[in-house]
Amino acid sequence: KKIERNPKPRKVQKEVEKGRKVLLNTSNAEILSLPPIEDKSKELCMNVLFELALPAYYVGNHLLHYSIVSRMNAITLQHGLSKWSPKSFALSGQHFTANHNDFKEGYRYA
Repeated sequence: KKIERNPKPRKVQKEVEKGRKVLLNTSNAEILSLPPIEDKSKELCMNVLFELALPAYYVGNHLLHYSIVSRMNAITLQHGLSKWSPKSFALSGQHFTANHNDFKEGYRYA
């Protein structure tokens, strides 16, 4: 899925919330039973997205940060686990805790 150059914040927030709901509705067993990612281009994409996620957070663009993390989770759930998947789940845990006061889910992914 192509990322827009200048998306409206509401559209990005909607995508982040959609990703959050998908992740919340995915059980631990389902996540743990995902196969390893086989598509090397998807693995490379996960690497690039991770490299972009933390700088976005540190410069204060939290919506971009959570959008990137949401995209990483979507790739994981659709294509399998990569070495970057645990990092995206941990960052999701941070998001659930910091933005939704959802400590149970935050702890689940951290």
